[in-house]
This record gives sequence, C-alpha cells and structure tokens, in this order.
Amino acid sequence: MSAAPIQIQRHRAAKMRSALSPLMQTAIASGVVTKQTTIFDYGCGRGKDVELLAAQGYAIAGYDPYYFPDNPIGAADVVMLSYVLNTIECPAEREQVMLRAYELSRVHLVVGVIIQPQHHLPQRGAVPYNDGYLTRWQTFEKHWLANDFRAWVEAIFGISPRRLAQGAYCIPKQPTLLVPLHSPELRQQALRTLQAELVELEKQWVLPRDAHLERHRRKGHTYWRIKSRSRSLPGGKKLLYLGRADSDAYARAMAALQRRDAVNLLRRRIAVVQKYYL
Repeated sequence: MSAAPIQIQRHRAAKMRSALSPLMQTAIASGVVTKQTTIFDYGCGRGKDVELLAAQGYAIAGYDPYYFPDNPIGAADVVMLSYVLNTIECPAEREQVMLRAYELSRVHLVVGVIIQPQHHLPQRGAVPYNDGYLTRWQTFEKHWLANDFRAWVEAIFGISPRRLAQGAYCIPKQPTLLVPLHSPELRQQALRTLQAELVELEKQWVLPRDAHLERHRRKGHTYWRIKSRSRSLPGGKKLLYLGRADSDAYARAMAALQRRDAVNLLRRRIAVVQKYYL
C-alpha cells in the first residue's frame, strides 16, 4: 500500500495577530511605507495588516490564495511579501512568486523571511523536506542564512537587497532591469554581454573561492593575510602575507576579493538568464 502524498497546509502558517506584523512595522519605521504610498500585501494571510492600516487611512489592499482568494491582485507603489517565501516548499514556485511580486511593485518590493544561524535546530517535531522542514502542523518552513538569501535575490534580479532589519529586505524597482529579456534577440544580446564581462574579469586575479582575508597580530602589530584551504594562491601557496592595510599587496588583494564577488554575481545572472529566459 503506497503512502498518501504529503499535503502542505500553507494557510496554517498565517498567524493570528492583533497588531501590525513586524515586517510592516519595519517598513513604516524605515519610511518605505507611508500614507502617501499605495500598498499591496501579496499573501496577506488573515489580513490583519490590511485591516489595521486601512483603518488608519493608508491606501492598502491585499490578496491571499486561501483567506482572500477573490480579492483582485493589483500593482502598488510598495508590494509586501511578508513571510510568504518561507511557506513555499517548491523552489521554482518560490522564485515565480518573488518575480510576480516584483512585477507588481512600482517603487519597492519589501520581503520578510526567516533568517537563522547556520547551526539552528528546527522546532520539535519538524523533519527535513526539500530544502527546508515539514512541521508537525503540515506546514513548510524554509530558513535562510543571511548571505544565502542575499545571493538568491542577486541571482534573480542582479541587484542586492537593502536590509531594513533582521529578516526584512527592500528591493528597489528598476524598470529597465528585466527589459532586455523581453525578446529572443535582446535575451541573446544580454547573455553575450554578461559572458563578455565575465571573461574580462577572469583575465585578472580573482580571489579563489576557498580563500578568505584575515587579520593577524604579531609583536603588537596588525598585519593582513589571505588563507586558503587548498594551494590556490599565487605560487601554489596556502598562505599569502599582505602586510598592513595601506600596503599595495593589501590593495591588490581587496581588488581581487571585489572581483570574486563580481564574478559570482555575473555567474548567477547568467544562470538565471539561461534557465528562465532562453
């Protein structure tokens, strides 16, 4: 007898609240959400943020596939995606929701996600499922490391999100960002441009992936060095001394580190174009 397929109960993750959500409070405190902006709460759960802000005179609407499935989905200056991504067990659908929310935003997309330390233990009764955990309430939870979430956003949009608070990020709307992807010719042109940029960067010294910069103190003086787990540094070394922060060697190392970040971002953007637009 085969086991019944797992039915994820996403709606159970929507908390019952009497006050504004932490993400909405952060968006207001940071000045992203004001009474002069239109707001759309995409995946609003039980709708408490919409109810409370509408009563205060904010121009806000919301949609939720379970609690408010008949509400229209519309564009707004600020689109809120409040702890929605954490409940989606399918990575591809997660990206699609992110892109859809971004398309709806005119000025900013504000995203709330669960950020946990690397060795965080899941709640009692949770079991590994896909890239997250299945809870005892049959809800799905995806936890990110802060750097992983930032890299994920960069891979999708090619820009870094602005951190508003722990687990709260703001992504500015850039109307021209995805324009080159709207026709086959421009998609190929965008891909060639990205690949050419990558080739030019890789002609220079790029800090290896397993190498990191660290500060070293010796005899009361502070020096900098690069360490690598493998012999991937110039001359096949594992350790490269740079001297002080005002040395030429340190400046070259910092430039190589910045090129590594740029290379990683370009590779992610190329992968996204190839995966979704070709």
